[in-house]
Amino acid sequence: MPKLHYSNRLDRLIGPLAQNLELEDPFEKAEIVVPNFSLQKWISLQLAQRVGIAANLRFLPLEKALQEMILLPGKKSSRGVLITRMMLQRLLLEHLREKLVDPDPVWKPLQQYLNSSSETSVKDREKRLFQLSAKISRLFQDYEYSRNTEILGRWKEGDFMFESHPSVLEQWQRELWLSLFGPQGSLIKSENAEEKSNPELKTLSRLYEELPEITEGEEGFQKRKIHIFGLSYFSHFHQRALTEKCSQYRDIHVYALNPCMEFWENLQSVWEKKQELREKLDRYRNYFLEDTRISEADLEAGELIRNEEENPFLQAWGRPGRENIRLLNEWKEWQFDEHFTDPLESSSDPPSMLRQIQHDILVREPRREENLKQEQDQSIQLLACTSHRREAEAVGSLIWESVHQDPELRFNEIAVIAYEIERYQHELEDVFHNLHDLPFQLIDGVSGSASRLQDAAKKLLELCDRDYTREEMFLLILNPCFLPLFSEQQEGTQRKRSHQPNKEQWLKWTDELGILFGIDQDSHLEHGYTHLLRHLYHWNQGLCRLSMGRFLEESQTLSSYVSPWSAKNENQTHLNEHDVLYRSLLRAYQIDDKDQKEAAEFVVMIRSLISDTRNLHELKYCGRDWGLFFRSLFKTYLGPSAPEGETEYQKLSETALSLEELDLGRQDPPLLSFQEARQFFLQQLEGMKVNRGHYLAEGVTLSSYLPMRPIPFKLVFLMGMGEGRFPASYRKDHLDLRHIPIPMRETVEGRSVRERQIGDVSEPERDRYMFLETLVSTRERLVMSYVCRDDRTDDELKPSSVVQTLVEELNKGYLKEPFQSVSHPLKNYSQHYYFSDSTDEVEGKNPGNLSNWDERSYRQSTALRLRKKLDRFHPLQGRLDVEKISCVPIREFFHVPQKMEVAEDRVEGKRRFSLNQLRAFLECPLQSGAKRSLSITEEEEDLTRRIHEPVSLEPLDEWQLLQKTFDLGILNTSEPDWNVLYEQMLHSNLFEGALPASLFEDAMRRKHLEILIAWERHLRELLQGVDWNGIQKASRKYLQGALQEKHPFLILGNDSPGFRDIVRFEPVLNLNQEKEAKAAVTIRGESEWIFFGPGDDCKLVHFTSRSIRPKQWIRLFLNGVLLTASGLLPERTKVQLSCISGERSLSKDFLLPDRLTCRDYLVRLTDEMMDPSSAELFPLEAVLALE
Repeated sequence: MPKLHYSNRLDRLIGPLAQNLELEDPFEKAEIVVPNFSLQKWISLQLAQRVGIAANLRFLPLEKALQEMILLPGKKSSRGVLITRMMLQRLLLEHLREKLVDPDPVWKPLQQYLNSSSETSVKDREKRLFQLSAKISRLFQDYEYSRNTEILGRWKEGDFMFESHPSVLEQWQRELWLSLFGPQGSLIKSENAEEKSNPELKTLSRLYEELPEITEGEEGFQKRKIHIFGLSYFSHFHQRALTEKCSQYRDIHVYALNPCMEFWENLQSVWEKKQELREKLDRYRNYFLEDTRISEADLEAGELIRNEEENPFLQAWGRPGRENIRLLNEWKEWQFDEHFTDPLESSSDPPSMLRQIQHDILVREPRREENLKQEQDQSIQLLACTSHRREAEAVGSLIWESVHQDPELRFNEIAVIAYEIERYQHELEDVFHNLHDLPFQLIDGVSGSASRLQDAAKKLLELCDRDYTREEMFLLILNPCFLPLFSEQQEGTQRKRSHQPNKEQWLKWTDELGILFGIDQDSHLEHGYTHLLRHLYHWNQGLCRLSMGRFLEESQTLSSYVSPWSAKNENQTHLNEHDVLYRSLLRAYQIDDKDQKEAAEFVVMIRSLISDTRNLHELKYCGRDWGLFFRSLFKTYLGPSAPEGETEYQKLSETALSLEELDLGRQDPPLLSFQEARQFFLQQLEGMKVNRGHYLAEGVTLSSYLPMRPIPFKLVFLMGMGEGRFPASYRKDHLDLRHIPIPMRETVEGRSVRERQIGDVSEPERDRYMFLETLVSTRERLVMSYVCRDDRTDDELKPSSVVQTLVEELNKGYLKEPFQSVSHPLKNYSQHYYFSDSTDEVEGKNPGNLSNWDERSYRQSTALRLRKKLDRFHPLQGRLDVEKISCVPIREFFHVPQKMEVAEDRVEGKRRFSLNQLRAFLECPLQSGAKRSLSITEEEEDLTRRIHEPVSLEPLDEWQLLQKTFDLGILNTSEPDWNVLYEQMLHSNLFEGALPASLFEDAMRRKHLEILIAWERHLRELLQGVDWNGIQKASRKYLQGALQEKHPFLILGNDSPGFRDIVRFEPVLNLNQEKEAKAAVTIRGESEWIFFGPGDDCKLVHFTSRSIRPKQWIRLFLNGVLLTASGLLPERTKVQLSCISGERSLSKDFLLPDRLTCRDYLVRLTDEMMDPSSAELFPLEAVLALE
């Protein structure tokens, strides 16, 4: 006979559980059904504390336990295989595909949804079909558990839910269900077929119906115990199954949390002790005697009829639990065992608000007519915070404050429960780390390692859908779970790899090799990229060139292969005409010897990855083979990013192997395409749960609401208790037939239709009951928090409806004064936290004694208070600089010794500048100064984002290409052939992957050659007809400082005979300001072209690819000043500054100052760059506009 153990405290149920476990065979595993992993750990630890050891225990969920009781009892049931939800979805998917072309009008709504428009692609239709099958499979399973008689039973008998006017929704759902499970359904037909090689597929309810009865006194059968612990409510099917047949095979013990005493005999003994309730005994006796049963009126209304004099907390939040207990009480076979404890009797201290409420709920105290006139204490608190971050900071500080005030309170007796854990997790982790590394254990939040592993698995399986772009490939490669440090399997465990791939170097090589998208030339042609006339942008050309670099010099080339695609189509005319397309030259990419091994690993990995994924769309396997293939794929390329992530990796492999369910238990299973197998795998992956952390370990327990609600902690924080956030909003599922209103025979409580049944639990009701369970389980203190301000409109936000109900009842029946919440200020460094005389405004009437244990906030608050005190006694204008602080009154205020020297903070390296930085400062002081002060380098493009074929060069790349080509022309010994020089620069690997191709390349080439010819023409005019040999002799370029590794002059210029005469390498300009070397100013840079004429004639020329703009004169001006300060140009000399573009040339005369003046100017300029006040200066455009 089943036995039901009740208690209002979960820890009180450990005693009867331990007693029952002691009576069992020690060599048999005791089976305990639990709702989640957290409760499993708690039970194990509680049993270990009570009996010394917790061993030989088997924990399992209710669904699995019920399946085992039905499938593997002492007497075998009829032959069959249980249909899982994935199996059901697979069957529904096949049937829905058939219904797409069925002319029966009943399927028209489905066909309209799946083909909403003529433009719906096959991919979109398949996605909708899969989502619909998943939804319907869940609904059919829910109908089986909660509406087996009302819906499925009537369908099986050939009827509808109502005798007339069936809805369109019910019609197609009924036909779909009957096509599977009806008398003529496909599953029934397969059972009746002569071929019995494949097992019969049956639902859980059908297997239960076929479970034979056990006659009394039957020999050879002994019932084993099964313990069901901590479940809040059961479905109709689970209750009936446990009570009727399953109890004949197993000795069932249910340990349930019940907030209140259940039977009148218990309540009467408590009420008789209270003077104010004695006179009400007779009036309430009949009500409570009736309340233990479900009346006809309750069944008709679909809920328990409320009594207005019921306990207000049970009335507001207790419906799911009360209905579940009533349903259990309906079964006469149950035996009841109560283990209630009165919170007021368990402590000798004066009753707190929390314990008084728990006592009233326990004894079902009616709504109070007279107020208890209690003082508000800290057992129930409400924190109003301005943001989620401030909410986390308030909770963290209050934890430290509580531990400080109560030395007996341990961290593992504290729980922080966030309703929306994904919203609070990262804030809490960061805040706890900053608050002196407050220890915590995260139970079921978002696992960073698990989410990265799942993301890597998804991207790996999605590669074949795309064009293997650089971004797609490196989003996978740069994932820490792709070829991680711990990824090599050895005897079933992960071991550390001997070599960690240098993925950043791989990305750099990819960019320099010009790899953008595509596998090879064949894939380009298959995708229609026929304008790409050479091997460009794809992976094969890049990997070939990288491999060639091991054997060939960088200048050497190798003829590329004839592609199979072109060979196969060589008879086609348009291919014969362009045979050169497939036999282009590949230039070797040179790498250092030390990188040869890394490059080989990169080539092998990319080729292996492409080979394993490119043809997946063409494959068809059964579910088992797909699972094995996925697991092998993950084992090859993925792994845990750290040893503690091995559990997530094992879960991933188990999820892949679960695809075997799609074979439906058949010996010759149907084949699945890759797209179908991947959809099922990704669906299972989304539901994959990884249990992390351990309750009662060292640290505060941090969890979401579901796993931790009934476990008794001393101190509990409930976060996210804002209006509209908690409880969840009621969402009506328009596909769910259970939401269709059912007409009632008689009007009850003013209602004529029933929208639910007793035992149904909606999301809002579930959340309210979770709050009630937490309220009665908390041992000493319950703290709730919410965000009280809208971050966009600054409107005031209210707490949750359950919190408002709690506050209203406290004010009506418990508190002497209205309940006051604790409001935290907007800023974490508010003066109110640390100084009692603070004038900071705090929202709310009662800020209370706020605590803040953040040391950084204290320092910031102290500094702010000191500044306010300084302004009050010594008002100062502007910023506090060195001179103001050095004055005598301020030094005395800060107690600074008079002889103390205030040294200027100069960090080594801050006084080194480039010519471009000086120019940028003169053009825009604000932007340049900010970059310099914050050490922000020039923004670099994310290399993974470059995936599109370039149609033109970026402006900077275009200017460099033209500039360096013209430099080569000047360095050349003969008249320049711009076609040859331009081609030489294009193939110098300096612009790999940045150059356009095909017609875009032709257009760019024509444009650039026109500009180069125009530059030459304007330069000849400027130098008054001097021949090219004379131009070369007159030209100079100075390079001050070290050059970059791939500077064009180092790559191409050394081949020129006159290179050393024209290009001069000089040291950086060193401007010693002070004696200290660290204070010296150094300036480096590359000068513009300088052309010396007869006598003191000197011309500085800047070539621009665009129109001449005013800011370009700054470049020439700074060149002249820097070269004069370096002694490379004669001082007090008039020079001609010239700007040459493709359309024209302009010149201006400039008198160079003396060398000392130039050096002083550069020193002042660098000082201004270091001065924060220079940000107030106008940019060049604004100055020119004012003129």
